[in-house]
Amino acid sequence: MLSYLLKTAKAHHINLYFTDDLPKHISAFADQKSQSIVINNTLANCGATYYKIAHEIGHLITDNHPVNYKLRYNQLKNEQIAHQLALNLLLPFYLSQKTPEDVNLHQLMRYFDIPTSLTGTVSKFVTNYFTLTAN
Repeated sequence: MLSYLLKTAKAHHINLYFTDDLPKHISAFADQKSQSIVINNTLANCGATYYKIAHEIGHLITDNHPVNYKLRYNQLKNEQIAHQLALNLLLPFYLSQKTPEDVNLHQLMRYFDIPTSLTGTVSKFVTNYFTLTAN
């Protein structure tokens, strides 16, 4: 999955850097100006790393226009878009290796460290994925 994310980043001219120098409370960040993502090597699991990379790719792909981040609505909207793009990048890859019976929503969300506020969104994505692939 990491090679898939690296290819996606490269296709969008995004550089990825892994470091041990970030404080533990900062898992990753994206820099729009340099088109770079910095990932904290101290993340607890690889699934969380995948999600953080995909999420930050989402920011860099979609945050192409200057935004007034002082407006709370804009902050929330950009986070929602980055979360959605992260799910669109990761879940088809993950689900393609599963049957509907094999998918445990809570395990999937724990593995990728997906925020619990996205449980409904992930559930719909999983249902739609298997509905579309069954046809």
